Amino acid sequence: MCVYLHPNSSEPIGMADDIDQLLDEVESKYLENVETRKQKCSAVERKKNRAPNGLNVDLEEAIDDICELPNPEGEIPDKRLQTLQTTSTGPTSRRCLTAYLGGTAVSTGLSSSLTQRACSNLRCLSCDFNVTMFDNYCWDQSTDYLFLRNNMPDFQRVKKKLSHKPGWRSYACQCQHRSVRDLAEVRKCEDLKWVCGKH
Repeated sequence: MCVYLHPNSSEPIGMADDIDQLLDEVESKYLENVETRKQKCSAVERKKNRAPNGLNVDLEEAIDDICELPNPEGEIPDKRLQTLQTTSTGPTSRRCLTAYLGGTAVSTGLSSSLTQRACSNLRCLSCDFNVTMFDNYCWDQSTDYLFLRNNMPDFQRVKKKLSHKPGWRSYACQCQHRSVRDLAEVRKCEDLKWVCGKH
C-alpha cells in the first residue's frame, strides 16, 4: 500500500483521496459552480437507484451533464463537432452522381440515380474555372485555347465564335469547349477534365 503526504499537511492520504483532491482542484479552476455540479451528480445517483432500466437513464443523464458543462477559458473546441453541427443544420451541398452534358431539351441541375440532368455547376480541373453554358448556341470550329483564355466567360466577347442553333447547348471553361445536343456523360468525352462542382 502506498501512502502519500499532502503538500499542505503532514497527514498521510490514500491514493483515492489524492485523486479526489486533484479532481476538485481541476473543477474549481476550470468549472463554475462546482457545488451545483456535485448536487447534480448526487441527484443522478439517486435517479439511478430508482430507475428500472438504469442503463438508459444513466446514459441520458451523462449526456445531459456533458451538455450543461461550460467551456473553460482557453479550451480548444472540438473541430469535428463544429463541422458536424454546421453540416447538419445548414444546407448540404451534393455532387452529381454522374455529370452529364446535354442540349436544351435536357433539363439542368443535380443529376441523381433516378434523374439524368445536365450538370449546371461544372468546374474544370485543368484551368480551375467554372464551366459556362450557352443555350441554343454551338461553337465555331475555329475556336481555340487562346480565344477561350482571353474571352471567357464574357458572352459579349465570345459570341463572335458562337453560331445560333436551336436545341444545342455550348459549354466552355478557359481551356476547353464543347457543343452538345444529346445527353452525354462528361467522363466519356475525350480530353474533358470537367467535374461537378457541387450544387
